[in-house]
Amino acid sequence: ERELQIFACFNNEACAGEDGRPSESPTNSPTAVPSFSPTKTPSSSPTSVPTVSPTISRAPNFTNQPSNAPTISSRPTESTQPSTVPTQYPTSSPTAQPSPYPSPHPSATPTASSTMGIPAPTTFAFSQPKSNDYPTSGTINFVRRYNFDISTGTITSFVTMKFVDIDPPNAPGAKIYLSPVAGGKKVNDVGVIPVDIEQAEKNGWYTVEGSFEQNAPGDYDENTNYQQVIIWCEPFNVYIGGGTIEYLE
Repeated sequence: ERELQIFACFNNEACAGEDGRPSESPTNSPTAVPSFSPTKTPSSSPTSVPTVSPTISRAPNFTNQPSNAPTISSRPTESTQPSTVPTQYPTSSPTAQPSPYPSPHPSATPTASSTMGIPAPTTFAFSQPKSNDYPTSGTINFVRRYNFDISTGTITSFVTMKFVDIDPPNAPGAKIYLSPVAGGKKVNDVGVIPVDIEQAEKNGWYTVEGSFEQNAPGDYDENTNYQQVIIWCEPFNVYIGGGTIEYLE
């Protein structure tokens, strides 16, 4: 208060009394220089004219541009729609395992063989050899099958012998031969070829029971009209049975 009194007297204004109180009547014009110390209590009403320089807000600044570093969310967002961009890496766990069993029903589309024009297998002949001394039964079918050669694009045929419900003769060393001689009983006739049973335990002998199929012998000639199946006893070199080959085509 003493400083304000001195400043007022310097400007030829009414000075405060000796008791240090301000004058009772205010001056007509504001002082040119503000007081050295601000008031302790701010005014209750704002000023009518804003200040030239803005006040400095203590609130945080909000920029219009995003920050260079992304915000780290405490929990990931859950979208209801799948992403349109595929992931860069495969999943850590594989997909479900395929079925270990084939389908119970065949496919509606035809197999490759039918679409490529490969003929179906055909049984073109059969024989049911018999023996008077050593009972035997069963049927030997002669089947023509086909292969498709990818390298040449051609279809080739081959012959198999399909043994059905065979009960071989209980004879020592029985063996099968094919003879071009009708009613032939000799294995040394011209054109006679042996048939080794592939599943036999010994010497290709005719001792395997049941049903099975194997390729015709390597020296089988489709142009040869085989007429007879011969059952031959190898150890004693004798004929023990046979059957006529009947053709179906």
